[in-house]
Amino acid sequence: MRKFAGVIAVLLFLGVAAFAISRWRETAVVPEKVLPAIARHLVFELDNAHYSHSQEGRKRWELTAAVARRRKDSPHIELERIDAALYSRTGEETRIAADRGFYQVETGDITLEGAVHITSAEYRITTTGLTYSEAREEIVIDDRVTIEHPRYRIVAADARVRLAENRFEFGGGVSARIGGDVTTGEPEHE
Repeated sequence: MRKFAGVIAVLLFLGVAAFAISRWRETAVVPEKVLPAIARHLVFELDNAHYSHSQEGRKRWELTAAVARRRKDSPHIELERIDAALYSRTGEETRIAADRGFYQVETGDITLEGAVHITSAEYRITTTGLTYSEAREEIVIDDRVTIEHPRYRIVAADARVRLAENRFEFGGGVSARIGGDVTTGEPEHE
């Protein structure tokens, strides 16, 4: 009976996905509230899941998880062993890897936990948890955070990253090393 229920859930998910794709291909737009309402009732577990999101013709983010799981009536999808990419308005890519996380279906926000590593062309961030806000295009880190760049190293109790502006804001307990080669500790040479 349990196997039968699982098959029904997969068929329901595929039916909803086929419906959404067919509606997407037409010029009519599926109301934003319809899909989250349907998705709230889906139960599934997927291996090697891949999600992506575009808005106004621009890819906002994409995410791959070794496991994606949705429990009945849950407002989120549980993710394990995550690799994600966020794209700024200027097209710059920020990569994120984490042990586990949660994708909030209705808001598009993503919460990551465990060993979290963020890498961009300019910096590397390590922490144990963060939340990416889709609407504000920002990363909020409420745990100890280390930010490394070839020209500086900053450690803080918490931080906020405004992706569109490539701007950092730090909370209490901030310590920094600026100038020189922070990877070796050598002072800057003239």
